[in-house]
Amino acid sequence: MLHGYMKSGFVYDVSICNALISMYAKLGRLDFAEMIFKRMDIKDIVSWNSMINAYGMHGDGHSALRVFHQLKDAGTPLPNAITFVSVISACSHSGLISEGYKCFESMGRDHSIEPSMDHYACVVDLLGRSGRFAEAEEFIRDMPVRPNSSIWGPLLAACQLHGNVDLAEKAAKELSALEPESDIWRVSLSNIYALAGRWRDAAKIRTEMRRVGLRKETGWSFVDVGGVEGFKFVSADTRHHDAEKIYSVWHSMNRHMADLAADVHKLSPISAV
Repeated sequence: MLHGYMKSGFVYDVSICNALISMYAKLGRLDFAEMIFKRMDIKDIVSWNSMINAYGMHGDGHSALRVFHQLKDAGTPLPNAITFVSVISACSHSGLISEGYKCFESMGRDHSIEPSMDHYACVVDLLGRSGRFAEAEEFIRDMPVRPNSSIWGPLLAACQLHGNVDLAEKAAKELSALEPESDIWRVSLSNIYALAGRWRDAAKIRTEMRRVGLRKETGWSFVDVGGVEGFKFVSADTRHHDAEKIYSVWHSMNRHMADLAADVHKLSPISAV
């Protein structure tokens, strides 16, 4: 539907443009997202955040920072809390440790924005991904709020990335107190043990999971239509009785979107109101 608005040139609303930026970014078409952003006469903070996030999700931290600095130079709209989540996360995924930490420090100093747990989690991820575990631990100790699972989770993931078994055990212990019924931290710790060659410890966790009836939960999606619960499905699911028809329509939509994409660059400049 949104792409249809684009083809007709009938895009005069900021919210539609913002949705298109996010949609194209998720589809991997940063070129289209950039085109929409650059051709908007008026941009609100969601426009800027969407473009920063688009670069971040594709690992282009330098471009995310460039847009962030353009936003600050523009003077209006002002960056908000979501802006900093997006830009720090973008830096984390691009290995821009110093730049990401400077953005975090500037929140309160330059913008009077109090960091939330999401911002603290981004910094832990920023430090953890780069293997700077001593700094990550110090940062967690100095947090003015009690760390929750959104803090220990990224740290555990970083431990798996770098094979830090000792700190992984500490993070898993904290997560076990916060989320005793969760399988996520157990699976992560088991994988860390396995990567370190500690097969007995890995097997012990898996055995304990089976004993208490825990198993790795499959991610699923569903569609809510008019408050009526729809069919829950997972990737490549064929259990639905109309699966063949559903996939046929899906492939047809993909082909149609590919055809429409060829027309996007023919549009006139976007005037958003």
